[in-house]
Amino acid sequence: MVLTLVVSQLAAVGLVASLRWVNPPTTAFLLEDGLASRRSNSTAEPPIREWVDIDAISRDLLVAIIGHEDQAFSGRGGGVDWQQFRKRVNAWRAHQPDPSGSTIDQQLAKNLFLWHEQDPVRKGVEAYLATLLAQELPHRRILELYANLVEFGPGIWGACAASWYYFGTSVSPRPTSPSISRRNWWGCYRVQRRSPAPPAAA
Repeated sequence: MVLTLVVSQLAAVGLVASLRWVNPPTTAFLLEDGLASRRSNSTAEPPIREWVDIDAISRDLLVAIIGHEDQAFSGRGGGVDWQQFRKRVNAWRAHQPDPSGSTIDQQLAKNLFLWHEQDPVRKGVEAYLATLLAQELPHRRILELYANLVEFGPGIWGACAASWYYFGTSVSPRPTSPSISRRNWWGCYRVQRRSPAPPAAA
């Protein structure tokens, strides 16, 4: 039992640490959604996603992500706001609505490794993995992973596809300096051709 726990811990740390260098080709949420589509014989298009390095993502979008999802992200020392976490546990025990949202680290952890349904087991594992992410990865890398892997709308995965869908433009500025990869810019530009029609104006 102890050996199993030790091996599991080392495997989790190694997997999370590898994300410092490896761009994940998929996530648990993407795989779950793909499986659900096949089971329902859906004719929906495959997920639209294109990886974009953080240097090629608009600063305004990154600031907006932090401001909307987790304003304490840059200054927090860990992946979980434990005060808010305790409030969520107490609300769940009292069968009350969830009083707060998850941190960026927690949202990334569940997208990468877990499942959609909210339950105590998932929330506990999510908190553990979020803590590992915060320990092993710098904020910059966590934000890059988040911007590329989370779902910004039905079938719209990552900032590149979301930018075309909602704003009709690339998430990247044109590559006018060596710090902005032309490969990233053109990769995101190609997504325009596969993006669904944007929501109708009110």
